[in-house]
Amino acid sequence: MGMGNAEVQAIIEPSRGMPLRNGLNRLFGPAAVLLVAWAMLLIDTGAVASASALYEAAEVGNPYFVPRHAVLLYVRVPLVTLSACVLILSPGLILARALGRDQSLDRLVIYGFGLSLVVLAALTSTLTAIGIAPSGRGFATVLALTSLAALVVLAQARSSAVGRIEEGVSPATLASYAVPVLILVAALAPKFLWESFNGDGAHGFEASRLLLHGPLPFWDPAAGAVSRFPGLTTMLFTFPASWFIRLFGEVEAAVRLPFVLHLVALYAAICALVRSRRGSVLVARDRWLLWLGLAAYTLVMAFSASYNPYHADIALPGAQDTLFLACLLAFMGAFADEDLPGLALFLVLSALALPSWAVLIGLWLAAVVLLWRPIPWRTVVFAGGMCVLVVLALAVVPRVLARLPLPAPGVEHTSGQLLERFQYVRLTDWQRWLFLIVPGGILPALYLIAWKRQDAVARALTIVAVGYFLFFYVQAYTSLHHFLPAAVIPMATLWRDDLQGAGGRRLRIGALGLGVLAVVLALPANSGIHLHGKHVGYSIEDRRGGYDEGEPGSFSSGHLYWTLFGRILSDDVPDAGYGGSPLVWNYYSNHAPENRRAAYVITAAASPSPPGGILVASDETADLYVLDESVWERDRNYVEEGSLGRLFAIPKTVLFRAAGAGADEGVHDLSGLVRRLRGDSR
Repeated sequence: MGMGNAEVQAIIEPSRGMPLRNGLNRLFGPAAVLLVAWAMLLIDTGAVASASALYEAAEVGNPYFVPRHAVLLYVRVPLVTLSACVLILSPGLILARALGRDQSLDRLVIYGFGLSLVVLAALTSTLTAIGIAPSGRGFATVLALTSLAALVVLAQARSSAVGRIEEGVSPATLASYAVPVLILVAALAPKFLWESFNGDGAHGFEASRLLLHGPLPFWDPAAGAVSRFPGLTTMLFTFPASWFIRLFGEVEAAVRLPFVLHLVALYAAICALVRSRRGSVLVARDRWLLWLGLAAYTLVMAFSASYNPYHADIALPGAQDTLFLACLLAFMGAFADEDLPGLALFLVLSALALPSWAVLIGLWLAAVVLLWRPIPWRTVVFAGGMCVLVVLALAVVPRVLARLPLPAPGVEHTSGQLLERFQYVRLTDWQRWLFLIVPGGILPALYLIAWKRQDAVARALTIVAVGYFLFFYVQAYTSLHHFLPAAVIPMATLWRDDLQGAGGRRLRIGALGLGVLAVVLALPANSGIHLHGKHVGYSIEDRRGGYDEGEPGSFSSGHLYWTLFGRILSDDVPDAGYGGSPLVWNYYSNHAPENRRAAYVITAAASPSPPGGILVASDETADLYVLDESVWERDRNYVEEGSLGRLFAIPKTVLFRAAGAGADEGVHDLSGLVRRLRGDSR
């Protein structure tokens, strides 16, 4: 029997509506979850700024436990930080799902992180270029609208392109992402909120703040020495830092809290790389043991990874290096999965994060060719071709920018300077082995010798970690943070083990015991919060103007401050006098409370001198005066105890070639050989 028109219509209409209903289901489910996650930030945007203003609490009693402000410090700020991380990740998470990169929560998070970096960097740079610079709830609204636009893309995506997370998402897996963030921010609240910037942290802040005034984080050369950083291969960290500045204001925590976002991405990248082993499942207890290693890494970054004799600053290198590691391990995971688009994405991001991308990715490709059978030639050739394209782009882009009305990238820490590191070598600094072993939780580094238990991917990771460690081990002048990639990569090597039977149980017990030991060893010798740089800067009155607008003239005369206080390289710093960075004092002089009492004044050149002021230094753009000589005497002779970890303090003669050249018989001078290799006839 034939069907009537009504019956045919009844069949056709539901089939037409089915894709729409499926799209709406994909739209409203994620939207509801995200709205809940965003709520804390949208409701309580000012929590971080309010908590930052309580820095005087660090000078009374125990700065790590302040019961009077417990709700603000240990509940509101951690929740707002978690909410901000989710909001920044949201556009990428949604797009990653639309692109089918959601086979696991770990893969979804790391791909979401990479896509959010690209989408939000392009969006915010475009908005700034046309004169739109939203902040606070206004910027949060921009992020939310971007996520809603991504939801529309998800709703339109073909059902076949949208994957399903394997095994679902258990509460334990979700908790392994959220709970460590809350604990970390609460436990280290004084480090995030109150501690004075050091020179690196202030430089990271000012470079990131450039993105509030222009589309790129590069300086006008008129700003002086500060314009050397960042360059093309060190610029990536400034984008997420600028988003946190927009959300929370111009406070120290705004460029330190991105570390938390990057640490979550690093955790996801490690887990995704572990899960790329066929049949591998990272159970809940393993996830927490992995976080134990990351806790040791965090403490080393927070307290010891520094060029400053007093304290480290999570803003730099902590946030930058962690971002780089997340992108690098995501690249390796995409390579193992033979995901060429993902490989390209994270290779480019790695190249924009740190110049050492070339060394690590080169080691990885060499290890793959040597160890994998069969060799994945298609993936190797694609990755090698991408490396060539990136190197060419890094050479061409500065020339293109030079023809545009845009500042040029800085030239500090470029890939081309890597060879110069081998002008001086040192082979017997045994302390450096601790830099490999402790920061990752001890067992992952020891597991590098378990070659027979490792699969092909784990062996490649072992080659990369050992090769990179040796690359910096032989350099006479180096810093702790250069070794930390070699300490973190073995975490993925360890947890790729199948962990079956008695061997797996022993590994877990070892990871627990040695992880706890690593956390204890990573604790600082002195847990006090350093505030002297803040107090000195607050006593400087800057009358030049232009700082709020990012004018280069507000930075060009920073060297005058060294007339007042010492340089880090000065012989009497820190044991007999105070020294630091002009960027620190410049930041605090322009963020001082209204009731501050000025002891120093800096004015534009040829401006009227302040009453009672003693001119101590001047250049073609500025004059520096002292108003209170007793305060100056106290400040420059201030002696402050450092808070670096017991195992990780590095002398200035090792940190800085200018301080160490010719001062140590253990240093071998190969500068002539390096010059010949570079073709320099001098």
